[in-house]
Amino acid sequence: MYRKTGITSDMTVREILKMFPASRAVFDKYGMMGCGGAEGPAEPVSFFAEMHGLTTAELLSELRSALQSNGDPCRCGPAAAGDISPRAAGLLSAPDPNPEGSKCTHGDQSKRLARTFIRTALVVFLAYGGAVGAWAFLSLVTPGVSLPSVLTWPALVQSHAHAQIVGFAAMFIFGISYHVMPRFMGVPLQNVAAAWVSFGLLLGGMILRCLYQPFAHHTAAGVTALLGSAMEVGAAVAYLTVVRATLREHKRTLAPGRAGQPFVHVAYLIIGSLALLASTLVVLAGSVFMLVRQVNLQPPHLNMVWIHLSVVGFAGMFIFGVGQRTMPHFLGLEHTRPAAGKAALVLLTIGLLLQIATLAIPAQKILSAGSALFELAGFIFVLLAVPLFGRLPVHRPAAPPLFALFVRTAFAWGLAGSAGFAAVAIAEAAGAVPSRVIVDACRHAWTLGFMTTLIVGVAYRLVPIFFGREIHRPGWIPVIYAVLTAAVAIRVGADIASLWAPAVYPWTAVSGLLVLSAVLHFTIEIWRLTARDRAAADLPRGEISDASNVGAVLEAHPELLPVFLRHGFGALQNPVARKTVARFVTIGQAARKHGVDTAHLIHELNSALQP
Repeated sequence: MYRKTGITSDMTVREILKMFPASRAVFDKYGMMGCGGAEGPAEPVSFFAEMHGLTTAELLSELRSALQSNGDPCRCGPAAAGDISPRAAGLLSAPDPNPEGSKCTHGDQSKRLARTFIRTALVVFLAYGGAVGAWAFLSLVTPGVSLPSVLTWPALVQSHAHAQIVGFAAMFIFGISYHVMPRFMGVPLQNVAAAWVSFGLLLGGMILRCLYQPFAHHTAAGVTALLGSAMEVGAAVAYLTVVRATLREHKRTLAPGRAGQPFVHVAYLIIGSLALLASTLVVLAGSVFMLVRQVNLQPPHLNMVWIHLSVVGFAGMFIFGVGQRTMPHFLGLEHTRPAAGKAALVLLTIGLLLQIATLAIPAQKILSAGSALFELAGFIFVLLAVPLFGRLPVHRPAAPPLFALFVRTAFAWGLAGSAGFAAVAIAEAAGAVPSRVIVDACRHAWTLGFMTTLIVGVAYRLVPIFFGREIHRPGWIPVIYAVLTAAVAIRVGADIASLWAPAVYPWTAVSGLLVLSAVLHFTIEIWRLTARDRAAADLPRGEISDASNVGAVLEAHPELLPVFLRHGFGALQNPVARKTVARFVTIGQAARKHGVDTAHLIHELNSALQP
């Protein structure tokens, strides 16, 4: 297909950019904007098209037109040898007329934001959320380990939850959102300054709120915790400002006759952002309550409303909206139900509104039961919209080990937590008093089982695409999955079992240590993936030899693929093979295996590199 340009549907975006630099303008137009690093994402062009709402034929046609026109606005880098017309070759080798104003710069901005937010979220988890949780639980089971006398267990639990939900989950989602939002909208991220402000306010506010809440029965600490809560409100406002500005730019720049983002995807984003703002206002109200009453606990019901708004409202809406856009492509699902996705949006929104109403209307328990039922129904309709638990295609896009299992396990925990909350709310409305440990089990099914498991699994899929790198230790992924799943099972199971055997409850400490271990190993991998782009000097240079790695050579010089194909290396036509098997084989090994004259192959490869 498109022999004139040499671009075919099985090439990766990175290979096309290397051979035809003028194609960057087309990819940026549809949302690449720095994704995949300076060299672009190592994903098949067909996958890129599907993820950005195009057919492969449409994208290839536009790439072909761009390479034959004179109006390319972003020609980055020298032209590579290829079977294109002399006119196109001259166009591709021309200097960039607008090096400072291209969208590549905006892509770098959103990538820096993503790197900063993601890394900070992981540090918060390890340094405060996970570590404090593990230490606090160890105090229950280990002789000689106890909480300082100035701390109280309930206040520390609320502080720990705040760090996990705001400092880890919300911080992580901010970073992912700032990266994917402009790429889905096809415009640069707007109001980048507000995005950086949201980082400072969210981090600073979370630190003040978490560190000073346990001492909030003292006036000075109560005022400081209140200041932290106000900063979190400011972070939510700044985030909303960025979302609104980017959506407006998307609408403004739509080409005549071209549809914008589906309304339902935009609605999930907007409602999730409003739920974030509402959750921060609830926390602010709790801080005012603590200051006025000189206590270090916000009221239990207020705390539960905050959890619903944060987990279902902000994190859930973002996950459900982006998931309906991406999961069908990630998992190769051919049949989805958009109508069910719209119904889920309505049901979840009603559930959140009822949850907010419980703060002002006397019929609190009845409204809470209704809210929980609507949220459960919304969760079910999300799974109807994207049938994650159906049979997956045998041939589906390449993904990290156990990616589908991460997603399925997370949604199973989320569904279990929602069902548990619905049962608890119905029991309370009927006059019963459910045990606190059942509520704890549901809460951890949501926060650890659903939210944390999904963040880890999806990050392994998305972050390598964002930053243009491959997972360094894929063998760790099954271990991390097993440890994280065991931790959630122990936590939820021990909570429930303690109803009949109270002595079991202290052993929930084991879950804290397991989660900390899993996230520590996850952090090591993500830290490497989010490192700054390699300098050009780090790429393979010099003459190719029999010891050169096939995958590394093709990554640095994708224009050499035809040489390999002429010598019988047909498997390299598959981009998945180029990204996997080829990275473990040297040219000498491959030549000997296929009975190819090694010296002749190396000579031809080096000759093709000569200008």
